[in-house]
Amino acid sequence: MKRLALVMAAATLLLVPVVAGCGESIPAGAIATVGDQVVTQEQFDEIVAISEKQATNASPSPQPFPSPGTQQYDYFAAQVVNMLVNQELMKQQGAELGVTVTDKQLDDKIKQYNQQFGSAKKFQQYIEKQGMTMDFATTLIRNQLLTQAIYEKVTSESKVTEDDMKAYWKEHSDSFQQKATRTVRHVLVKNKIVAAKVQALLAADNSDANWKAVAKKYSIDPNTKATGGNLGPISQGMMVAAFDKAAFSVKKNVVSVPVKTQYGWHVLEVTAITPGKTVTYDQSKAQIKQMLQAQNQQTSWTTWLEKATKAASIKYASGFDPAKLTAPASPQPSAT
Repeated sequence: MKRLALVMAAATLLLVPVVAGCGESIPAGAIATVGDQVVTQEQFDEIVAISEKQATNASPSPQPFPSPGTQQYDYFAAQVVNMLVNQELMKQQGAELGVTVTDKQLDDKIKQYNQQFGSAKKFQQYIEKQGMTMDFATTLIRNQLLTQAIYEKVTSESKVTEDDMKAYWKEHSDSFQQKATRTVRHVLVKNKIVAAKVQALLAADNSDANWKAVAKKYSIDPNTKATGGNLGPISQGMMVAAFDKAAFSVKKNVVSVPVKTQYGWHVLEVTAITPGKTVTYDQSKAQIKQMLQAQNQQTSWTTWLEKATKAASIKYASGFDPAKLTAPASPQPSAT
């Protein structure tokens, strides 16, 4: 579905919730301070109004928006505060790291959205339907690009060595085993009498054409009746027990006797058997590298973000501390 990410999801890209103390000396009209910069009540109210309109316009049916004072509203408010504080934090860190978003980068991203929606006009109509102005959406997109650019700079030195990959391979070699599979087709019917009739028809002629004809006429499986009952390749343990046992015991190209499961009666045939095998280190290397690289980048990002957050000396106005907004309503019982 073509759509711009909603305000909350989009603006919190790659971020973690900010945790800081509730401080004094918060200027009037502000809900938080990040260093010497403020996050205003006006910014907070704007996000609330947009989110409420998005809920009202939700398709296929409107969604109820939480009322102030409820736990649901407090959780929502905590997300909004975290989002706005993180936005300000990224602006400050971008300046400190020398990371910027050029007008060309912003224009190129907006052009991508225009193409996704079919035209600039359609994209703008969508923005307005979400309760946003184009200026607000543009700022949101710029913040996304800035956060992504900071992430790339912070994590650019996260490397994965050959030794790292080999060590992972040795430790997790079992997970690189490819299970044996069987390609199975079946006809599912309601009772044993019809199943016996189907079995006789297919045993007499198990050609693809006859499977298609019989499945189309008799099968009650809506997902496979139009494709000759084809379930594709399955590995042991994927299907319900009785079906699984039959599929992995019947010989290839032999039509089974009727098999009962909670779904009805199945007549099945195995059309191909693929033996299991071990994927070698060389075959797995690219996958391992990608996974370890992502893990290292996330670790680098989280560590950096925690330090940047602590250094920013974030303070909240009364009633806007996310930690308090999301705290349990009553003390939790202690473990015994």
